Amino acid sequence: MKTNLSPQATAATALVQLVTEHPELSAFMSWSILRSDGAALTGCVHEGGLASLDVCQRILGGSVKVLPAKREERGDLHILSAVWRDVQVEVLVSVPVAAEAVAA
Repeated sequence: MKTNLSPQATAATALVQLVTEHPELSAFMSWSILRSDGAALTGCVHEGGLASLDVCQRILGGSVKVLPAKREERGDLHILSAVWRDVQVEVLVSVPVAAEAVAA
């Protein structure tokens, strides 16, 4: 029996563990397993904006960077980068610029 998991299987296992241990995440986000340099988890926040991203950061740790909106875009992209069970994780949320001013 093979004991070494593929990068995608490792990411899938980490995702199952994450949503099992923290089912509250499923209420406001969805997940994808991406394959670029190995496999990584990408989460997209659909509800709750920066408050939901804060919940993710408390669970996953990591750091947030902000990509400012370009002229044709309506909001900044906030990206949480972390590692969960040896798998690279990114959580993305687009926040309207006006909402950021209220949150600050």
